[in-house]
Amino acid sequence: MAVNVAVHDACCVFAGPVVTEARTRQVMLRRGDFVLSPCLWHDARFQIVAFRCYLITSLLAIGVPTVQSASHPALPDLPNESPLPHILSIDSLSGTEIDAIFDAADRLQPFARGQRVSNVLNGAVLVNLFLEASTRTRISFGAAFNRLGGHVRDTTGFQFSSLAKGETLADTARVVSFYADVIVLRHPTEGEVATFSQSSLVPVINAGDGSGEHPTQSLLDLYSIRMQRRQRGGEVAGSTVAFIGDLHFGRTVHSLIRLLMRFESMHFVLCSPDFLGLPSQLLARVKARGHRVTVVDAIPEALAMADIIYITRVQRERFSDRGEFTLPPASFRTTRSMIDQHCLPHAVIFHPLPRDGRPEANDLDPAISDSIDSRVAIFRQADNGIATRMALFLHVFGVGIEAVESTATVPLWKSWKV
Repeated sequence: MAVNVAVHDACCVFAGPVVTEARTRQVMLRRGDFVLSPCLWHDARFQIVAFRCYLITSLLAIGVPTVQSASHPALPDLPNESPLPHILSIDSLSGTEIDAIFDAADRLQPFARGQRVSNVLNGAVLVNLFLEASTRTRISFGAAFNRLGGHVRDTTGFQFSSLAKGETLADTARVVSFYADVIVLRHPTEGEVATFSQSSLVPVINAGDGSGEHPTQSLLDLYSIRMQRRQRGGEVAGSTVAFIGDLHFGRTVHSLIRLLMRFESMHFVLCSPDFLGLPSQLLARVKARGHRVTVVDAIPEALAMADIIYITRVQRERFSDRGEFTLPPASFRTTRSMIDQHCLPHAVIFHPLPRDGRPEANDLDPAISDSIDSRVAIFRQADNGIATRMALFLHVFGVGIEAVESTATVPLWKSWKV
């Protein structure tokens, strides 16, 4: 895994073509006789990529002209510890930072749709390390990074990583982080993303750790909620939010509640099967912040109270003993008739996806979508994952939205998204 990532990194950097000076941090793109510019981002791990660029040119017998380097200090030794902008929990981000990310996401919407193109992260490498199943999260992280001009390497499944050979998480983190500039990690065990980050040389973003948290999902959820509420003349603060489904193992629920707790005068309505209630520690934290909490048994009762409705599937994979797993009763299937009869006119329905379409799963009915009912925003919610994750990458790399806009171009190809 590490070798594949490292060689790909060298090829990505060289693809310019690239003239490198292994004793400095400089990377210069050369076309003909013109040196265009040094990279906008620097990294103490540059030597290995520079060496592999040299190795590739040697193997391919490519003559690369020498270019006199600009004045740069010699590379320092790698530090033992470095303060890095890890995103391990939604609590990793301040309110000011989240506001800035959302403002950037608003301005990044044309880029997310492919209507404008930017290369501000050209040469940067994202490693998507997903040790648990994913579709939307993994692809949207990769697409977001590509939309900013970066390169993406994917490793999916525990069985396809060196962890399956007995390698420690710390060793994996130390090795892989040397070949990446940011790592997005999903791990099936709560707390292991934080453990991984302790040995990483680059920022680590939590893409879900067991039943713990999913901070970037809560970012796109809140961004979507704020957008839909404002379109209806409302705000997030003071809203009634109904959480329906698996509140015990649902990490998206945990992160979103942590985020919504920052607003004033929130009312949380909790509706779940008895064995899937919100963890007691998180429930106590909500109450300690002075928010109102109502627990109900029936979905119609929850729908009738809520401005915002957040439905989740039952996390079957979180049951260590499958013999303990019990399907939720049929009354926990949210149907169109329930929505028509009980939802408030201004209410908006969200779902982090995937929703379980099997009849016995009793999730949000698969027949319900944005195109059928304007109160359903599940696909618009998913679409917002690109812009919000693009904005998050800019935050992690310290690149302003102005740099994106000032270097933007119009693509030569047609985007079919409107």
